[in-house]
Amino acid sequence: ILKDLSWRASKTDLIELIFALESAGALKNGNTEMKKLGEICEELFGIKLGNIHKTFEQIRARKKDPTKFLNKLTVSLSYEINAGL
Repeated sequence: ILKDLSWRASKTDLIELIFALESAGALKNGNTEMKKLGEICEELFGIKLGNIHKTFEQIRARKKDPTKFLNKLTVSLSYEINAGL
């Protein structure tokens, strides 16, 4: 079931999504072990994420657009919602 589910965006994008889900309390009310969540996503999407905490620090250091991938998701979903109108 997992063999055809591969991540096509960047590793950084997936890490941004993982931290967003955790910070929103979407997984176990925000009590998820981040290392474990990273390992689950690696298995699920067939990708090696490396040090997710280091990458998150790089995301945090972004000056211009710290939530770049989440913003892209919002625009894409809004377009999809409005496409049928």
